[in-house]
Amino acid sequence: MEKNPLEQRLSIDTSAIRDAAREELGQSFDNNFGDKEKMEDRFESLLFKMDLLQKSGAVLNKEETVRGLKESFNIKDKEVFVNYLLQVLDPIIMLRATQPDVFESVQREANLNNSGYLKLSEVLHFGLDGEEAQLHLAPSAELIKESGTGNFKKEVENGLEKLAEIIKSINKIKEIVATSWIVAKNPRLLEKLGFTIVGEISKEEKEKLFPDEKRTIAKAFMTREEFLARYGKE
Repeated sequence: MEKNPLEQRLSIDTSAIRDAAREELGQSFDNNFGDKEKMEDRFESLLFKMDLLQKSGAVLNKEETVRGLKESFNIKDKEVFVNYLLQVLDPIIMLRATQPDVFESVQREANLNNSGYLKLSEVLHFGLDGEEAQLHLAPSAELIKESGTGNFKKEVENGLEKLAEIIKSINKIKEIVATSWIVAKNPRLLEKLGFTIVGEISKEEKEKLFPDEKRTIAKAFMTREEFLARYGKE
């Protein structure tokens, strides 16, 4: 795909971002083609992110994007669908390349909104699932670049301490669980935080909970007693 003028002027290489977008759009076509409701849900999520980006000062033509997204509903060929949406979403791709910190911050807020989780810290969210407190680590690569791993770790620990205060009053919570590609990629991080690594989740569970995720997903947990002993303040 030919570079747009801004990309040429700033000598920005967006190939990795475009490749990732191409793959994600292809997966979206495979998983949602023919199901208009699912496609509309995906696009609503994207438009919500656009609203957040605009609030952050980004200049985006939302009306034009909406028209383009609606037009894509009528495309039945996967390659045409992907190439068309890459053009429609080009302004967002460029924003992700030129302002990755803003994009990541918006991604964290959008994930929080979509998941129904509660915010514990800048990088840590949680939700309830029966007797489990489910942890979610938000996108943090740019935050780590800006403020270092020390600040990132502090944000995680602050979030865990806040969670400890919350679950003190929710007696039904028996385990604190983290299920993520991060657990699979960096189990030592979770172990240092006091978690026990369970291992990779089943194919069936991954297809149900992470249908678009190609990376390995693993699970870690800590019992209520262990968690409160470690993070609960007297």
